[in-house]
Parts: sequence; structure tokens; C-alpha cells
Amino acid sequence: MSVPVSGTLLLSCVLGIGLAGAPRSAVSPETKPMLLHSRAAVTSVTVSEPSIVHEDGAAPPYYYRYAPLLKLLDGSIILSGRMGKILRSTDGGRTWQARPVPISEFQALQRRDGSFYLLKRGFTPSERPGVFLAGHMKLNGLGDFEDIDDESWQETAVSVPRFKPVIADDYKTVSRAPFVELAHELSDGTLLGLSYGNFIGDDVPISGFDTKLGVAPMYRTYLLSSTDDGKNWEYLSTIAYDGKTGQESFCEPALVDFGGGELLAIMRTGRYAPLYQCRSRDGGRTWSEPVSLETLGLRPRMTRLENGILACSFGWRPMRYIYWEDPNGGYYPAGLADYHKRYKSQVGIEDPSEAAGDYVMFSPDKGYTWTQPRKIAEPLTQGYTQIAATGPDSCVVLSYRFVLPGKSLGETLRSWENDSEHFLRDMKTLYEARRITVRP
Repeated sequence: MSVPVSGTLLLSCVLGIGLAGAPRSAVSPETKPMLLHSRAAVTSVTVSEPSIVHEDGAAPPYYYRYAPLLKLLDGSIILSGRMGKILRSTDGGRTWQARPVPISEFQALQRRDGSFYLLKRGFTPSERPGVFLAGHMKLNGLGDFEDIDDESWQETAVSVPRFKPVIADDYKTVSRAPFVELAHELSDGTLLGLSYGNFIGDDVPISGFDTKLGVAPMYRTYLLSSTDDGKNWEYLSTIAYDGKTGQESFCEPALVDFGGGELLAIMRTGRYAPLYQCRSRDGGRTWSEPVSLETLGLRPRMTRLENGILACSFGWRPMRYIYWEDPNGGYYPAGLADYHKRYKSQVGIEDPSEAAGDYVMFSPDKGYTWTQPRKIAEPLTQGYTQIAATGPDSCVVLSYRFVLPGKSLGETLRSWENDSEHFLRDMKTLYEARRITVRP
């Protein structure tokens, strides 16, 4: 399969998104009329040829898939969090420079005053039920990253009272503490973080999981907040949970802040299930009912351009059998069967494997309507993208690609589908960057 070349495309909508359903609490977000099947349009979208994001010329793997791609106040973008380096681009993602970071894995959020809040990855349970410990630090600027070490962390407490351990989809890992994905700083200084997993009482099993470690329940997505500069984090609200939507239910969320208390969250719900979104108008305390975006997707990412357009990137992977763990194939076949049962008529794709790859879509009206998704990268990508605004009408999207050295694309795809054990042993990974211009 070839990579799409640069070009301009007039986009019109097949996705119309509104807020539907009854309020979830006594104080519910203000809703707008449902806009399902209405049309959204942008004038043009131009996608560049891909370039490879290098780290001082090092060979793959590059492994930043869970690190945030951040646009800084000075207009540059950084990718941080793994391998003891920060990658920075000052030209919209065309070229990247690496700088050393002598601390362990972390997330970074630049605050409104230009300082950086860092949160250490890997929480541990405390002696208090529902309270977990991590580390945080504050840096005044990028230059401070080179002068810190692992002794610079200060203790951080994260309170999720109803948390229960989560079985990961590798069939092996049991997460005994939550994670927090740094999201935004609100105008009043409140920090917001996203998480997903299980609470006590979340017992609906995910179909297709191995049960050697116990039942893997369907996920919920929830929001945490800190009002003391990140020293302590508290559970704020559940964004979405129903125990029935998708194959895994609400997970891998993205969040955008429109100001004035208005937030939009988009979430994955399965391997072959639609993305869903919820909206809050009170700073994340309450949320609208989830609404389907009628497109498949994993781990959506969002950024808002200065011209007002909201950009969302996502992707999904081809079918895969995991014979060495489950003779029936595991959660991919279960997810595909569920897709054909519940979602094919809504999404409109006969074979999700044929349409796999990375995509972008755009909204000119804060996510109430969306353009037709456009594929920008063919498989084999993980479907886990990164996106950041780079100018008034532009953004950069990073695709996380799997390769088998010395193998053709066809051989790589066949190994992915039918020989997963050897694929995981032999694969290498890299990041592709594509620059996108979109005009209203």
C-alpha cells in the first residue's frame, strides 16, 4: 500500500455530532440541539509527505507513544517522557533536536505562566485505601530539564476512592494503581488529568480476554483535578461508563478546553467500535451522555487551531490473531464479531482491516459536527497518533509505525496477523511526522 501524497481535498461531513440523552446528575451540562446527519465543512486540507522523526540519527525503536506532544508558548513543540531525552521542533515538525533529560519517565504540562509541571509515571498504593503515591516537580523553563535528577521529585498523592486493579490486554499485567494523563490547566489554575480503568462494581467482562488472571471488566473514563499546583490529585467525575458500549467501553480519552468551563472529551470504546464523545459545561463536574462519532478509532488526540478549527487524529489496526495465548484468537476476533453485530451499519465499513491506518477529521464548531475522516497513513501503524498545533491553520500529526527489518509491507502485515509472537520479537518502531494545513 502506498502512502498518500500531498494534495488538497474539499471535505464535507458524513458525521454530525450532538449531545443526547438524559442528564447524568442534578446539575447537567447545557445541551444544544442534536446535529446528527447535519453537514460540517472546511475549505481545504493539505497533508505533507511524511518525514521520519529521528533521535540524533539513532536506529529504531523510538518509543514515545504515551508521551504528550506539546505546543509550547514560544511556538515550538516537544515530545517528552522516554529514553532520557526530549525531542523539540521549532519548524512545525520538519526537523527535531534532542536534548538529554537525566530523570526517569515523566509527563510534562506547560502552565499558563510558562513553567512546567512534571508528573512521574508509575504510582504505588499507599497504606490508605484509594490513595496512591507518585512524584511531581516544577521547572521554570526548558533549560531546567538538564539540571534535575531523580532526587528532585516531591511526593504527590492521588485519591481515587473506588479504584480497583485492572487487567491489561497483554493478559499478564495487573495495574494496581491508576495513572493520570495530564490534560489542561483551567483559567483558575486548576489542573485536569484523565484516567480510565475500573471502579468497584464495574464487573461486566470484556469479551475475548484470557481469564487466567481473572475477569477483565469493561472500562470507565474519569477525570481528576488538582487545585494545589499538582501536589494532590482528587477524583472529580466519571466522564463515561455504561458497561455495554463497544468491546472495551470508554478508554484512551482525549480532552480539549474551550474556556468558560466548556470541555470536550473523545474516547475509544474498542478495537472495532466507534469513538464516542461527551461534553461538559461546568469545568468537568458533570458530563453529557456519550454520543457516537460513527467512525472507528483508537486513542484519539485533539488540538485546537488559532483559526477555530478543532483537529482530531486517530487510527486503528488490521485484524490480528493471538494464538499463543488463546486458541480462539483472543479479543481481536471477539471485537470484529461484535462490530459486525452492532456497529457495521453505523460505521459503514465492511472490513475494518482494509480501512486500517491513521486518520484526521476536523470540526469548525467545537465538535458539534465533524468532517469525513481522511486517511493520512496506511498500515502498519499502531493507530496511536500524536497531534499538536503548529500555526494559525496548521498542525503536525505523528504516526507510530511498526516495521520488520528486511520484510516487505505484505510480509509485515501477514506476520502481524498470523505470527504475533515472532512479530513482537522482531519488530522495530519509528515515528512519521505529517504536517497538515486546514482552513475554514
